[in-house]
Amino acid sequence: MLWRAGPTRRRTDSPARATLGTLVVLTILVSALASVTSGARSTVEREVLREGGSTQVELSALDSGQSIRTLDPDNLDRARDVEHVDGVVPDYVSTIYTRNSDPETPTFDLTTHSWNPATHPSVVRGEVPRPLRPGQIVLPARSGGVDFTPYVGEKLPAAHTEATGERSGSPAHSTFTVVATYDPAWQLDGPDVAYVAPETAAALAAAKAGVSPEHYRSSAGALSAVVSVTEQRHVSAVTHELRRLDFSAAPVADRVNEGVPGIAGFGYRIGLLGVLLAAVLTGLARSLSAGSALGFPNALSCV
Repeated sequence: MLWRAGPTRRRTDSPARATLGTLVVLTILVSALASVTSGARSTVEREVLREGGSTQVELSALDSGQSIRTLDPDNLDRARDVEHVDGVVPDYVSTIYTRNSDPETPTFDLTTHSWNPATHPSVVRGEVPRPLRPGQIVLPARSGGVDFTPYVGEKLPAAHTEATGERSGSPAHSTFTVVATYDPAWQLDGPDVAYVAPETAAALAAAKAGVSPEHYRSSAGALSAVVSVTEQRHVSAVTHELRRLDFSAAPVADRVNEGVPGIAGFGYRIGLLGVLLAAVLTGLARSLSAGSALGFPNALSCV
């Protein structure tokens, strides 16, 4: 019996060692994901500050607290009238996607946002006119495995949803001129974003809702808006005044400091859960191993 005790102990410890190895691997993975997330956040912070984000305030139409002002044309004008405000760009959100099965057309599905000339990502290729005109579009350099850089200066056929009923819609065709591509590391508005003129963004959102752009602006309004302030030292006062007027307002720099949306943050959370699970399994395996060494029956083997 003494001669056989050594191999038996090694066999019972092997699950614990295997689980411990998994724990180490997952810990390394989480550390790597944390570095990726931190790097992405630093990139966005640097770009936002470089492009004037420290002198901007974001208005939101979504708030979990008391009722707030909708971002319709009248209220946007009220925001423009606040002292030290240099301009307001409303953001209307929709989607565009591949128009047909033409093999020459890339397969894509992009969220559309209004282009804000005061805060924008680094351009990889092309040049964005001031202002960006209706029918023009700025795309990520890469998205979903598609390289959009060769399309700069070219026409890009696309489809957007046009409502045909309360809960139904059909693809409507349109064509955009790709004027530039930007660094996809920029994800202030999320991943896979195409930027268009505010007028185009409103038209796409209105079509999806089944109303005219004018009706959409006055009823639903913008999802958010960016207020440009003349100088950074006035940001706090402008934010306070906008809140006094019942706007949901926050400095853009604060939003950036909250983190970067995207797959890196999601992967980090999943990896962290994996480490916690591996730790629990390691403890369980060690307990079972210790019980076997003391001669207690394995509960799982009794089932």
